[in-house]
Amino acid sequence: MARRRNTRRDRGATAVEAALVLPIVLMVVFGIIDFGRLLNAQIVVSQAAREGARAEAVGGNPVARATDAAGSLGPVAVGVGAACPANPGANAAASVTVTFTFQFITPVVALADLVAGPINVDARGVMPCRG
Repeated sequence: MARRRNTRRDRGATAVEAALVLPIVLMVVFGIIDFGRLLNAQIVVSQAAREGARAEAVGGNPVARATDAAGSLGPVAVGVGAACPANPGANAAASVTVTFTFQFITPVVALADLVAGPINVDARGVMPCRG
């Protein structure tokens, strides 16, 4: 009989422990999800900047190429820093910068907005100009 009374009291303690630990575990899981998305956004933005710089270096449209390369992210801001001249010298280089505003999708956004708000993900691509 004494054993049965202890298990009843333990059930209440287990429920309290779960109520205390569950929010922390969910925040960690949501943080992992958003961090993975942020890392993916950085990789895609870096690739888009390289593609835009390459397009400028070979005489293409850098804005269209960078926007196409970042298509899975959504709208990005593309800036051409240094365009290639008609007759490039040995040290001439094309420069393209791509910026994306990252938005959190999990409930971590409530805490992140209090601390930092949306995050700008930037990348710069530089390629030598081809003549």
